[in-house]
Amino acid sequence: MTNKTSEFILNTWYVIAWSDEVNRTLLGRTVAGVPVVLYRRLDGTATAIHGVCPHRFAPLAMGNLIEDRVQCNYHGLEFDCSGKCVKNPQSGGQVVDALHIDAYPLQEKHSLIWIWLGDRDKAQQQDIPDFSHLTDPARRTIKGLSRVNGGHQLMVDNLMDLGHFNYLHKAMAKLSTGFEDVKREVRQEGNTVFNNLLFPGCKPTVLFQSGFEDKDTIVDQFNDIRWDPIGLMRNQVGVTPTGRGREHGINQYGTHIVIPETVDSCHYFYGSSRNYSQDDETVDALFRQWQQRALNDEDKPMIEKIHALQPYLRANGRTPVMLSSDGAAVRVQRIVESMLKLEQEARKDK
Repeated sequence: MTNKTSEFILNTWYVIAWSDEVNRTLLGRTVAGVPVVLYRRLDGTATAIHGVCPHRFAPLAMGNLIEDRVQCNYHGLEFDCSGKCVKNPQSGGQVVDALHIDAYPLQEKHSLIWIWLGDRDKAQQQDIPDFSHLTDPARRTIKGLSRVNGGHQLMVDNLMDLGHFNYLHKAMAKLSTGFEDVKREVRQEGNTVFNNLLFPGCKPTVLFQSGFEDKDTIVDQFNDIRWDPIGLMRNQVGVTPTGRGREHGINQYGTHIVIPETVDSCHYFYGSSRNYSQDDETVDALFRQWQQRALNDEDKPMIEKIHALQPYLRANGRTPVMLSSDGAAVRVQRIVESMLKLEQEARKDK
């Protein structure tokens, strides 16, 4: 068996990869402190086993895929898709129980591969939130993945409080009306948090101008964000002519999935799924430019710099001064803290 860290919530679905990342080449990825190796079996089924050989702790992602078995490239031990060591070319072929490793439940859904690292009997497919917009044929999706050298929760806070986009992202997303005009609704349903924003009477941002003949059309812009444990965010952003219903406008679903790698780093899966200008390659290029500039060149370095300040802030007892725009992020933090505490207590009782 594999030791599991207690620093993270494990009884939850994490995204570990985009579906098209996983093939017959071994892919190593760490999620919530647990190293994992992924591959597809000969029948196409995605598989995940622990990513470290129990002999000398070599990364199995550096190994070889032989039919449906992973061979460690250090001393040749082989593991099947259940994590069982099925071949030991050393020691006369003896296989002891300590050579077996964990395999993890996976679900492939919405062009994403989801992994469960905790108690198997608690893994329920219906608990995976809806990201069906990613595979909706009526939408055009542009997606990507980056690694952030910063804590997972800092990145979630950044996405749940969009008060920064008129400043940090002003080149492409600045609204012609300020945040003093925003109408905000924050609500919670179970462990799901919603942060709905409405900006009345503004001009379309660069990302929506292709949907209007007149780029100076006055619109109402909305941005509805949904968060599910622990870093699964979907936001619907759209514009509609002022005073008209959303069915008269255009919109795009943003995928923002932030998964802890370690306490000091995270994986950021992102995508934009629009229902307009779907055959326009210039709009594709615009969204790629947006994702690179806003998410990788603006958000990412800001979070990494804030993360680097954490030792100083802790040493000096500094905590953030909350603003009215922080309501949703605060609810998210409370849910995460509660879930982690309950799980840690349950582990102590075992």
